[in-house]
Amino acid sequence: MVRSLKAIEMLAILAACLVAAIALFNGALTGSWLLLAIVLVMAQVIRIVAQDIVDFTVPDGAVVTLAVAGAVERLLGVQDAWQSELLVLVLDAALCGLSFLAVREAFFRIKGFDGMGFGDVKLAAACGVLVGMEGFAWSVFAASALGLVVALGVALVKPELKMDRLPFGALLAPACWVIWLMQLWGAA
Repeated sequence: MVRSLKAIEMLAILAACLVAAIALFNGALTGSWLLLAIVLVMAQVIRIVAQDIVDFTVPDGAVVTLAVAGAVERLLGVQDAWQSELLVLVLDAALCGLSFLAVREAFFRIKGFDGMGFGDVKLAAACGVLVGMEGFAWSVFAASALGLVVALGVALVKPELKMDRLPFGALLAPACWVIWLMQLWGAA
């Protein structure tokens, strides 16, 4: 299904591209520009969480913004070897996105209905750009653990409420953002 981007999504993408252009012109993503990138990514994570909770969809503009921010930050971190980092970045995006696509397809083949949407697949690819494969693995682990806590909490608090699905993008996006921040400050 092809859909057009909303105005807010276009603004988010333009803002990410503007930060990217300024960072590339300055040769680094430091100081206030890094803070702006962090806030921009945080705003998109909030958009993903809000929309995924409401209607189980992940906004494409937010996903593109995460990918652009991740690409700029990673490419500026290795100014001299950007060609090899670009190859690693594309590989990270492909492997992370394809891993979710494989899970999506396997679930469909076994159960006969979709258990995961393409928005989650695109989000996985963007997370791969943002944090790399290892960071993505930790993000999926954290999001899964949080999802388990949420599901158990709902079952304990409201046992009559049958929870048949969970907005996984609303769990994965914040986990990925936290891992990214940890990577930026050298904690991961």
